[in-house]
Amino acid sequence: MDFAEGGIHSSALSRICMNGGRIVMTRLLQMVLSAIIVASSLSGTSKAQAEAIGFEDAQLLAALENSYWIGSDPPKRKHVYVLVAPWCPICRQQHKALTAKDLTGKAAEIEFRFILTAPKTPAERDQLGRVTAARSASALEAIYQAPARQSVAAPLTAAELFASGYNDALWAAINPALQKRTPQTIGFPAFVYASGGKAKVVVGDLGDKDTLASAVDERASATPAFNAPSPLAVPVVLKAIEPKPKFAKADGVTVYLAPHPKATKLATAKAGAGFLAKSTVESEGETWYVFQYFANGPPSAYGRVSDFR
Repeated sequence: MDFAEGGIHSSALSRICMNGGRIVMTRLLQMVLSAIIVASSLSGTSKAQAEAIGFEDAQLLAALENSYWIGSDPPKRKHVYVLVAPWCPICRQQHKALTAKDLTGKAAEIEFRFILTAPKTPAERDQLGRVTAARSASALEAIYQAPARQSVAAPLTAAELFASGYNDALWAAINPALQKRTPQTIGFPAFVYASGGKAKVVVGDLGDKDTLASAVDERASATPAFNAPSPLAVPVVLKAIEPKPKFAKADGVTVYLAPHPKATKLATAKAGAGFLAKSTVESEGETWYVFQYFANGPPSAYGRVSDFR
């Protein structure tokens, strides 16, 4: 993964953290280019590629629901998902404002669900894994009080590795769908919520929170705490294999964020698109390849062995 230096972009309309100006060209596109390069060099074709998933509104909201979010306490029936990065100073300001104990009026009806993603350094990746796996509000708050400077000695657990890779790949998977729903340049923080059954996206500053609360759809009941549904079950037993690129057998082969047919889709591949596999895992009665998605990152993409050669 390219740990590029970041900066801050300010405008009259919003304040957005930008990942070195590379948020528009998402890491999903980086993966697409990687797939093309692998397939071109090893199979002699220049046409192989992976394509972004065209998330419908319900699918986009479900992808956020089925991620490692950390909710404000207590659970409520109106949900706003907040995609944040550990290095983003604007995220720090917004986190403090959105978790303030003195939120009143309609704003107090909202449960803000923070999704930590897009680390830029190995230390931030380790930090992301520990916080997301624990789903700890206090640990998330600590990130913005004392950002990670270096990795700690203890390696991440299987659950922490999985959570880190999942949330990071989620950002890449949904980024095109987010950009499609707003004229703003996608950056951090990014807010996503349901309004009239449609997925709405706001970047930088939410504006008046009482007005927002009136627009957010209310769920029939407050969603209970995250309980690791089967699509997010941690693949704790990985079988190492000789690292090799694996190529999609046909057009439309799906790569997922977890080894489960109901997991969020990361991309679809055309015949011949190649992905580097370093291990396999058994899940739901099938064998899955575990693909290296981000360089020097944890496993974060999965494809059925039967779909690749």
